[in-house]
Amino acid sequence: FISYKRYGEWTTWARDVFKPVLEDHLSMELGRKAEIFVDSRIEGNANWLPELCTIIAESRTMVPLFSKMYFGSAPCIKELYAMRHKETQLGMRLGVNTRGVITPARIHDGLENDLPGILRECCQMQTEDLTAYALTSLHRGSKQFLRFETAVKQWIPRSVVPAIRLADAHPFDQQWAVDLISGSFHDPGPADFSSTGFTDLS
Repeated sequence: FISYKRYGEWTTWARDVFKPVLEDHLSMELGRKAEIFVDSRIEGNANWLPELCTIIAESRTMVPLFSKMYFGSAPCIKELYAMRHKETQLGMRLGVNTRGVITPARIHDGLENDLPGILRECCQMQTEDLTAYALTSLHRGSKQFLRFETAVKQWIPRSVVPAIRLADAHPFDQQWAVDLISGSFHDPGPADFSSTGFTDLS
């Protein structure tokens, strides 16, 4: 499950640049076709919520693409903390146990000091730095794309595959979907970046 802020050309970058590279190399690591969900519907669509909650509950891992716009989006934070609820129910990221099924990639720097305290736990997750490749002009065949693909290829066995194996060790519980649909999980809400020029926080 790729969780990302749908905005302008970043929607195309997530779906048409990042997802194919992640899918191809993850499939090679797993020895089978990787099924990766990318939501292309409009954020905030209430009719989509129950289906989305079920998909999150059934997903082995989540790859959120962290940026200021991500943390300023209520739907993105809801997706992230829906998966955090699943981790909590499985006893992940508690105490000295730092492992979980959320494997973030960072596509914009300068997050930690700008986030409210309640969201700073997100910066404590091991995050892959893809900021150098978060370019809407990134295209196949360029040297920068080669470096991007290499970075994703190396990241997958180090972080994404272990998260999938960790999820596989726990049977699916239908109660997760029930909890998410009913909203019975902790959702701190988005950060407010309006004073720094970000006005579209929906």
